[in-house]
Amino acid sequence: MSQSRIKGGQTPLEPEAVAKFFNDRASKFNSKHPLVAVLYQDHNPTLAEERDAYEKQLALPLLDLTGKERVLDIGCGIGRWAGLIKSKVDLYCGIDFSEGLVQIAKQQCVADNVHFHVAGAEQVACEAVIQYGPFNRIIIAGLMIYLNDEQIVGLCEGIKKVITPNCLIYLREPLALGERLTLNQFWSEELGAAYSAIYRTESELYSLICNAFSGLIKRKVRFHPLYTEDSLNNRSETKQFYTVLELEKV
Repeated sequence: MSQSRIKGGQTPLEPEAVAKFFNDRASKFNSKHPLVAVLYQDHNPTLAEERDAYEKQLALPLLDLTGKERVLDIGCGIGRWAGLIKSKVDLYCGIDFSEGLVQIAKQQCVADNVHFHVAGAEQVACEAVIQYGPFNRIIIAGLMIYLNDEQIVGLCEGIKKVITPNCLIYLREPLALGERLTLNQFWSEELGAAYSAIYRTESELYSLICNAFSGLIKRKVRFHPLYTEDSLNNRSETKQFYTVLELEKV
């Protein structure tokens, strides 16, 4: 098996390689098909649009928005959630480690209650973010596959510092259907680039999250398949899942 496609084990990603990939995605942004920048499907942008619409229709009710919420979107990319919820919340703050993607987000959605900042997953509790908190809604959609295990722990530690009691977290991640799968600068013909990601099993992600938020999760964590239609899932080894966490703050 190629050393860039590893099953099992704990092979770490190189953050610099992940950053390069997303900066390159930003540089190739296509305003006619904006979602392709972060949802991929470069040769089938319609699929990216269908997936985006499907997820938002499912996730929006789960966020239980009343107009008073302060939302932190971690790994916001081009800000695809901002336009949908800006009129349904008090404030939206999106952060991403890619300066190129954040610049696109700022152009895509302009509103007085929408803010975007360049910050990595482990910088959630930085001053640029704290000034808009505390937050009672968190969105993390398709981010953790680009983080090493210790980075996820750091992300969770930061979240604990910026939330209110009874904060809801919408978490969506692609999970491995078999054993853990790591792509370490794996050349993707579909993307025309070297791609790095960690597809954890459900049990691995469950353990990471529950340990990081030990004692704060109100209800048992359950992962649910995102897509019920086979046409929206074109991978054989991975599948998109989501969960909603409700956290107490101590």
